[in-house]
Amino acid sequence: MDASVTLTRISLLFLSLLFTLSCHSQADLIGDTCKKTLFPDLCISTLRSNPSSAAADVKGLARIMFYATAVKATATLNQVNVLLKKTNDVVLIECLENCASEYASALNDIFTANKNVGSDIFAAKGVAADLIAEAQDCEGTFTDEPYKRKSPLTVENEVLRDLAATVIEIINTLGMDVSVTLTRMSLLFLSLLFTLSCHSQADLIGDTCKKTLHPDLCISALRSNPSSVAADVEGLARIVFYAIAVKATATLNQVNVLLKKTNDVVLIGALEN
Repeated sequence: MDASVTLTRISLLFLSLLFTLSCHSQADLIGDTCKKTLFPDLCISTLRSNPSSAAADVKGLARIMFYATAVKATATLNQVNVLLKKTNDVVLIECLENCASEYASALNDIFTANKNVGSDIFAAKGVAADLIAEAQDCEGTFTDEPYKRKSPLTVENEVLRDLAATVIEIINTLGMDVSVTLTRMSLLFLSLLFTLSCHSQADLIGDTCKKTLHPDLCISALRSNPSSVAADVEGLARIVFYAIAVKATATLNQVNVLLKKTNDVVLIGALEN
């Protein structure tokens, strides 16, 4: 009897250790994945708030993050509909209806993207980038001249933008991606667009860049171009867009070099894509 009890206790201890190791390993996966993203705290809190993350691989984590963007987009769309019922301001109504359209489109995109995470990461990343653009378009509609309005959705747009940016960074960890820097520069460009408003600060570059996802990259990219000295915020956005074109060209050249050096069929397929 004593031997049986001892064996049972050892078995329970073994199972407990396995459970602990599993939880620890998954916690490490979430932490390791999130520390590579633009918003690690947001990434960790979002993933750990979803019970499915406990057993998810990296693809699963990307899907969970996409799900979080869907939840946020749905909540924001509901908020837009509430605001539409509360206002008689014709201009504000037009802005809100534009946002409703953007967020409805975002929801359709998210459900498509979730299917692509495991099969077409480039398409999935494209959808995430579209989500950032849709949040930007919603925010931008309130600042269009000549009838500017204070956006009631700035926080919501920023959260969706940050969640979508996190999705891109998680997807980047799924495999070789020679365009990670290009992706980040594209996100930087979108961030600059997000801050297009009147500025009167002496250090326009510093003031603008500190509001972006990658302030150091922003500052170095802008200050390396002499045109930035006399540029306004729209000019700074154009300069970063030019930097993206330069980086894209360099990356394309790198891809062509890699294609000449490999006979790996799978790698060739990825590079050609």
